[in-house]
Amino acid sequence: MNYTRDSIVIRRDYLIKRQRELGITNFDAAELLDISLRQYTRIIDGVRGSRMSAPLMKRICEKFGFSPGVLLDLESDFQEQLMNIKKTK
Repeated sequence: MNYTRDSIVIRRDYLIKRQRELGITNFDAAELLDISLRQYTRIIDGVRGSRMSAPLMKRICEKFGFSPGVLLDLESDFQEQLMNIKKTK
């Protein structure tokens, strides 16, 4: 099944929360990460695949102030939740 914005079942809330803490918009976040706004929104919406690239995760650590270990734990939790949801569909 292709997941679209209309079928979002889980979002990367940890990114949304940090973005709010930093007081930045989706546009600002995308610009900081050097990606398009569309790509960033698909990432936070969980639509852009279940996995992020290592270079993108490194930029998220640098720009959003996550330690690598914390980001790895948060992203692992997200992926596990997503896989469990997909299994039940």
